[in-house]
This record gives sequence, C-alpha cells and structure tokens, in this order.
Amino acid sequence: MRVPVIRALVITLAMAWTGDGAQAQPCDQRDVASAAYRAAAAALEQERLSDAARDFAKADALCPHSVALEEAMHAVLQVDDPALCMQLAERAIERGVHRAQAEKLQARCAGTAGRLLLQCSGRCTAQVDAQPAPTGQAFWIRTGTHVVQIVEANGASTRHDVTVDAGETVEVGNKTPVAAASLTPATAAPAATAAPATAAPDGSSRDGLSPTLFVVGASLTAVSAGLLIWSGIDTLEKNDDFRAAPNEQAQSDGLSAELRTNVAIGVTAGLAAATGALALFTDWGDDESKTESSVGIGYAHGSATLQLNGCF
Repeated sequence: MRVPVIRALVITLAMAWTGDGAQAQPCDQRDVASAAYRAAAAALEQERLSDAARDFAKADALCPHSVALEEAMHAVLQVDDPALCMQLAERAIERGVHRAQAEKLQARCAGTAGRLLLQCSGRCTAQVDAQPAPTGQAFWIRTGTHVVQIVEANGASTRHDVTVDAGETVEVGNKTPVAAASLTPATAAPAATAAPATAAPDGSSRDGLSPTLFVVGASLTAVSAGLLIWSGIDTLEKNDDFRAAPNEQAQSDGLSAELRTNVAIGVTAGLAAATGALALFTDWGDDESKTESSVGIGYAHGSATLQLNGCF
C-alpha cells in the first residue's frame, strides 16, 4: 500500500475516535461536513495538499473536530496560503488545541497576511478579487493590493483598490455602528465559509443515525484489526520457516498466509472507513450516552506508531 493511502486510512480512524469532544456534539450540517472530510481525505491521498487543507478546514468549521483541524494545519504548512494559515492558527488558539502548531503557523504566515473588513450601510454583497467575501466581519487575506467590489441592496456598486499590509486590518465601505461594535477580530469567521453549526434542539426525535451503529462498526473494525495482527504475525513466522528450510510446502503455506493477510488489510481498511463515515452521521445525543461507548486512537505526525485506547 502506498504511504498516502495508509495515511488517509489512519486519519479516517482518528476522525471517528478522537478529538477535543466537539465532534460528539449534535451538528446540523453533519452531511456537508462529512462530504468535505471525504473530499479532504481523497485530496490528501492524491497529494493535493492545497485542496486537502481547504476541505479539512471546511469540515472543521462546520462540525469542529480536533483531528480535522490538525490535518488542515499540517497541510497548509506545506503550501503557500497565508490567509488560511492564519485563520487556522487563530481557530486553534481560540479552542485551546494544537497551540505549538498554531504558533508555528503564525511564525510562518504573519508576515504575509492581514485582515479586510468590508462594511456597508445596509444589506449588501461583496467580492474580493472576483471571489465572494463576507461583510461586517474581518477575515484574513494575503498582503498586497486587492480589488474590492461592494454592491448595495439598491444595486449601487462601488469598486475599491486596497492595499493590505502584514498584521493590518483594512476597513472598506460605509461602516455601521452595529457592525463595528460586533466585530471581534479574534473570533472573526474565515472568508467564504458556511454559517457556523448550531446544536440541534432538544427533543425525542433524532436527525442522525443511532450510536449503536457506530459501536457495532467500531467493534467489527477492532475484531478485524485483531485478526489482521494475528495473520501478519503468522505470515512472518511462515516466512522465517521457509528461509530456515526452503521447500514447496513451506512456500505454499507462506503464500497462502500472505494472501490472507492482504485480504485482512482490505477488510480492516473498509470497515475503518465505513465506521469513520458513521461517526460523522451519528446523532450522539446527550453527554451521558456519548461516554458509555468509545474507542480511542492516538495519531501524531512523524510517528510510525498508533495508540489504541478506550473501551466498548
């Protein structure tokens, strides 16, 4: 298996079973977040790091998840996107996670990013460099000159050529007292992201899958992983037997064990991916129900080991 494929599988497991607790909360945009996560994992597998960073960031913005945020931060460090770099650093610091990684992002990107604040007297739409942009809230952007187009509710359109310097917040348009008072740069939403997810209202009905399905999927994955470990060890032992005393029977036994192990890898990977998807679609309910059954997996960049913990 290629390294990017293995990495994508590890992230799938981690997305399902770890995080800062936010991913277990009800999320009314779970389907959109799940689609963004799948797109990010596919982009990562194909080594399209810019796309992976944006899609992981989108998934995390819709349904906050420590692993999605970490993967977005890791990917953006390898590409040239100072605006997203600073957005993710700010997001991590606000949530109190991945602080060392956030400081690394800030050290790299602070000198090439500033903020834009687009204001208007009423309802309006705005574009920056021909791309949709939010109004009434500051967002990070690459330093340099940008073309801002603001269209008021009455159809009046104004164009502004603005220059943003590092660390600077540039206001464009007609400010309104309400919008200016409500701005808090540290909590400003990133450009071109969907509305933040809100917790589903209390009630007896569920809008997602039962947690039981996730527990079943996690259990099957754990069993399959155990069989995979046993099969791998058995294959290595048969390989040692063949090397010690080469013969046709030992070769046949070794090839059969190798085939069995390869099948186990495929089955385990499929179960892990399915369980990861189930986790995003599951309605976890209240805090009591979500802590009764859990599986944990530790994952860190640059480490060749995984740490499984938790209980069913």
